[in-house]
Amino acid sequence: MDYNTKEGIAAELGSYASFYALMRSRDEHGRHDFEDIPEETTSDLTPFTILGRYYSDRRGQCVRLNRDLFTDADRNSMSAVMTVEEFQRFFEKHISERAGQKWFAIHEGSEGMGPSFSLPAPHIVCARCGGTWSLDNCHDIDALGNFEEFDLTPFVGKTLREVQTELTKKTNKEHYFSGSLPIYNEQWILDYIANDVLVHECRSSETGWRDKYHETNPITWEYVVGEGDHTSLTYYSFYHGPCFQEMKRDEAEIEERENLEALRQCFEEVGFRNVVLERVELPPHVLEWAAKDLGSGEDVEDITSTLTYYRVNTKQGSFGIICAAFLILDLHGCGVSLEDFHLEFAEEVPEDFPPIVGLSGETDELQKFFKLMVKQQRKAKRQKKV
Repeated sequence: MDYNTKEGIAAELGSYASFYALMRSRDEHGRHDFEDIPEETTSDLTPFTILGRYYSDRRGQCVRLNRDLFTDADRNSMSAVMTVEEFQRFFEKHISERAGQKWFAIHEGSEGMGPSFSLPAPHIVCARCGGTWSLDNCHDIDALGNFEEFDLTPFVGKTLREVQTELTKKTNKEHYFSGSLPIYNEQWILDYIANDVLVHECRSSETGWRDKYHETNPITWEYVVGEGDHTSLTYYSFYHGPCFQEMKRDEAEIEERENLEALRQCFEEVGFRNVVLERVELPPHVLEWAAKDLGSGEDVEDITSTLTYYRVNTKQGSFGIICAAFLILDLHGCGVSLEDFHLEFAEEVPEDFPPIVGLSGETDELQKFFKLMVKQQRKAKRQKKV
């Protein structure tokens, strides 16, 4: 495969599978293990912009171009494969004036520094819908990576290299051994204790872990998995862009339901009954308060975007709460004044001070508020009778 010329790259753009193989070949060519290869070693790859969506650098790493910067019309007028110089000229002629950016600030990420973007192998499916990838949608992919402890029991008798080959066949996510090849086995702890081993090079066995840096028993790819072995794997799940957004919305809804239930229980524990919380837009007086008390020169929209407002309806009356880094009571319209809540400071409260009370998290504060609401409710009933 010719992966270092415009013509060779263009020939591999017929399908997602061939495109993936192309990018993988460039990545493998340019990848260096700096412990094994001298620092002065450099890759001889030529950087290219591909399909108006990707930039493959001199080390073969794939970086995604800013998804919002280019229109489909822009991409249709580009060559499928462009050198850095060709892309720079195209950008400055057609894009820079409209976008207000320099050509080198086009990668996704802050200040033009794009994150390394991994393309999923063709057999890996979307973790949400189970669908596959194509050249039409592979630019709109989101990846989630994490670590997990992995029980190697099913692979006893196989080398780590064979285990990695088996893991590569999985379709739900990509799995990789951590670079240091860490292996954990509880028996190593027991052996350490039984032998009373205190020499420096065996100290890592005290915790049950060994890796490729272990001085007496380094782990290599030819290590044969034994009974009780565990390892730490890095894994990546991939999502179509719309599927990822759906997942994030679902997660946000679940989190909000859990938070609402926790808040409801919190109010019921201090005595409120028939508690119903309803999320509403920030009222004008809360926006005014946020601009005055939380602004401190910052953009009010940035601040208010972090605030969630709920109207709380209970048997004892209705009031508002603001969820921020801490819980805030909005006394506006509930009959309880700021002076009632802070009776000891009543004379010091300015007349124009908004009826907003930040809670420290102590249950006593909510119990105090509950008693004030009950008192106000009784007062309102007496006035109604009169």
